[in-house]
This record gives sequence, structure tokens and C-alpha cells, in this order.
Amino acid sequence: MVDVILNYKSYYEEFKLGVVDSDYTVVAKLLIFPLFDPHTLLNDEGVPFEADPTNLSHWAHGCIPIHINIRTEASTDVALQKYIEYFRDT
Repeated sequence: MVDVILNYKSYYEEFKLGVVDSDYTVVAKLLIFPLFDPHTLLNDEGVPFEADPTNLSHWAHGCIPIHINIRTEASTDVALQKYIEYFRDT
């Protein structure tokens, strides 16, 4: 078992170094796509989280904390497998 700690801001900063067009929204959406794609991550009102530019910016810059539902899902083996498959296949 491997422990994986995802720090979104560090993840974003490191990843954008390897992207030629480092538009913030494009890179941020690429990084979270595997986690948000099934639209099963819900906020407290039961509404799927939106990976919109405002939320992406606020999460990356620490303006608002990343919701517990997102953090919990991101730390699962299922999510890790989604990322591995996504980057392998894409």
C-alpha cells in the first residue's frame, strides 16, 4: 500500500512546468478531470461540484478550503487508479 498525498497547489505548479500552453484553467481542469468527470462528487446540498475557473482558482490559491467530500474522494484507491489510467491512456 502506497500513501499518496495530493497538495493541489503544488501539484498544479509542478504540472504546469511541463505544459506548453500553461493557461491556468486548462491545466487545472486537466489535473482534476479524472476526479470530477463522473459528476458524483456532491456538495452539502447534493449538487455536483463544478470545476469552473472560480473554484479552481480559489482551491489552488487557498482562498477557500477544498471540501471534505473532494479530499476524501481524492484519497481513495479508486481515485488514484482513475488518475493512473487517465494519464496512461491520455
